Amino acid sequence: MKALSLTAIGVMALCGAANAGQTVYDCQLKNNQKRYGWIPERMVVFVDDQAGKAMVIDDYINHFHEKPIPASYEKLGGDRFRVKWVMDKMKVRANGDIRANFQASISEKTGRAQMRVRIAGAADNRPSGQGPCKITKQK
Repeated sequence: MKALSLTAIGVMALCGAANAGQTVYDCQLKNNQKRYGWIPERMVVFVDDQAGKAMVIDDYINHFHEKPIPASYEKLGGDRFRVKWVMDKMKVRANGDIRANFQASISEKTGRAQMRVRIAGAADNRPSGQGPCKITKQK
């Protein structure tokens, strides 16, 4: 799988993935349950609060799409928000196509992120992770 590099983030910023007025959350995640996998080491979320929209890229999105994809954006109580996105028809070994539902909540104040993933059709299905995010306001 292609790792999401700083170079890729720079190119996305220059190409418009990070637009003026957006906040960028560059998160380093640690998988809480190593045996499950599915939690990327890095996730970058581009949030436009005024428009109520978000884009996200992580190691999986970078591997399958090579650019950020839209995510739903929901303001939660306090200083938190949640983004959700779906990766559909991912080719995973001989198992065929996999559908995974990702969601992450991030504190706008502390930059702390929590992520969960639900793999369609998997009985033992609790991948989760957490980690810090570097917060950057685009001018």
